Amino acid sequence: MNRPRWVEAWFSTAYDLSVFQINRLTLASSSAWALSNGAIRHQSGRFFSIVGVRWENPDGKYIKQPLIEQREIGTLGFLLCSNEKNRELLVQAKIEPGNVGIVQLAPTCQATASNISRVHGGKSPPFYELFASDKTHIISESLQSEQGTRFLEKQNRNILATVASPILTGDTHRWLPVDEVLELLKFDSLVNTDARSVLVCSQWEMLVARAPFTRYCTPFGIDLAHSAIHGGSHKSITEVRKELMSLSTKISPPEIIPLEKLDIWALTDEGVVPIEGKPFIVRHIKVVTDGREVPTWDQPIIDSVGQGY
Repeated sequence: MNRPRWVEAWFSTAYDLSVFQINRLTLASSSAWALSNGAIRHQSGRFFSIVGVRWENPDGKYIKQPLIEQREIGTLGFLLCSNEKNRELLVQAKIEPGNVGIVQLAPTCQATASNISRVHGGKSPPFYELFASDKTHIISESLQSEQGTRFLEKQNRNILATVASPILTGDTHRWLPVDEVLELLKFDSLVNTDARSVLVCSQWEMLVARAPFTRYCTPFGIDLAHSAIHGGSHKSITEVRKELMSLSTKISPPEIIPLEKLDIWALTDEGVVPIEGKPFIVRHIKVVTDGREVPTWDQPIIDSVGQGY
């Protein structure tokens, strides 16, 4: 399935304006990151760390691997502008190191607490101030977990907020009709995982002004709508949450250990490398760009082996 041409043109323009470059770097050559007390940490003590983690799975086998430890809570938010004719979301063509295709569609604001606090000494994340302003009305907010195969107990605030009228934007942001954004979810690696997370957690009637699963009158859509309205189990959210928690208690809590104690991983000039070649490598990279809060920085990054279906 081919992406819409206007998306490709917008992403291409965003990339050209960003002067984006990524180069591999050894950890030893970094002036901001270093191996300290068994973990790779930033000199500020902020942002995140690469730590070793060990836990026991339900089969009684101990699993050891590096993970990203980032205890601070990030902010993922969409601004919504609605009137009698349409509803629009402020979306971002965001460049991230590690993105498939470099540029992906992101929420209005996607920022870590360290970036919001400007630990890097650069600019504030775009539009973050509006999520704490009297000019906006937050209609949906929830605390959600980051992907557990890469992050250790990381959480984000997922926010949908409304503004009375569209605000002016630059080259990286655009107002798009909500249904047009939802159509773009069909394409692989176009709408990033953070945007998808905010959309699925939002108060649906406020987002699209219709009941869930009523957009298309296909047999499958009708079955989904019927299931959502009538449900088979009639269990409360509290009951479902208790059931999910009972499943999670069967896995032992993770324990942070020094990276040097990871048996099947090796610390090399390249990074933290799996001896058996799977599932990922922790590398160090340097980023140069005109499109972010600072023009250049370096950081560890998890480089996955394969596409992770």
